[in-house]
Amino acid sequence: MDRIEERLRALIDANSKEQKLVEISALGQEAEVEDRLIKARDDLLAASLMESNGYFAWAVACAYYAMYHATLAALASVGYRAYTHCVAIEAFEIIFTRRGRLPEDLKAKLGRVHQLKHDYVELIWDVKEARERSQYEVYPTTSGDASSCISNATEFVSTVEEHLTPID
Repeated sequence: MDRIEERLRALIDANSKEQKLVEISALGQEAEVEDRLIKARDDLLAASLMESNGYFAWAVACAYYAMYHATLAALASVGYRAYTHCVAIEAFEIIFTRRGRLPEDLKAKLGRVHQLKHDYVELIWDVKEARERSQYEVYPTTSGDASSCISNATEFVSTVEEHLTPID
């Protein structure tokens, strides 16, 4: 078992103290994927509304949650449910970039798996960090911060929606 598989197993292992990722049955997966995507789209709308009303920190938070729910939808599409934010992002990275579990058209569009990691996995980490700064620190969140996060979240959610594939 390579290190990637070992890390994924550690996230799933019931005896692990950090166990926050579980395998889910196919029953109800499709509904969970759709429900998470609806929540992601709602969060994108909320982010735009917050930005247009000058609530930039909340716009950043909503943009992040849109990405988070899209990540959970992607994980559900391949039979997993994550219970923490960091585990969700790490599992997404392991399953969709390191294991190469991507649709062929997405691989061709992005050129290589590493590009997806750079463009999308790093993007969600960046927006998560921006959300934490805007909500937990005395940090002036600007219109530019909000706009950038919303743009990144919109691209991320659209890409996940476009390329989700059901389990075989």
